[in-house]
Amino acid sequence: MLCLCASLFACSDDKDSVPTHAELCAGGPSVQCLIGKWKLESIERNGAFVESVSNAMLILSNDDGEMWYEFSSDRISHEGTWQLNVADKTINLGCFYGDCLIYNIEDFKVELDLKGDVLRVHGSPFYDYAPSSSVEKYIFRP
Repeated sequence: MLCLCASLFACSDDKDSVPTHAELCAGGPSVQCLIGKWKLESIERNGAFVESVSNAMLILSNDDGEMWYEFSSDRISHEGTWQLNVADKTINLGCFYGDCLIYNIEDFKVELDLKGDVLRVHGSPFYDYAPSSSVEKYIFRP
């Protein structure tokens, strides 16, 4: 009887197992991999560290096919749509609300680099709209 219960429990675990974030991202950027909360850790320019960032979060969501982003920090906040282009590893962003409208950055395309739970977004589109030599470094937060 104990063996039967153990085997039933093991089977139910397999059916309910959810892929880890690392498993979702193993094949490179995908919508499922990018969805979630990403904490902005730092800004780099020309390959060198510039500043640490605290209290900044990027949230990527996909609710019924509507892909939406929200960015908030102590300095700025904005939100809009996002679309992943897997072939060239870029995200197209459309700003609808917030500080990005003040800077007249309503639609832009950014390159990304993903390694495990570290996401680098080239061009610094969320935090300070810096030149293309800037990179925002994010860490995934489950």
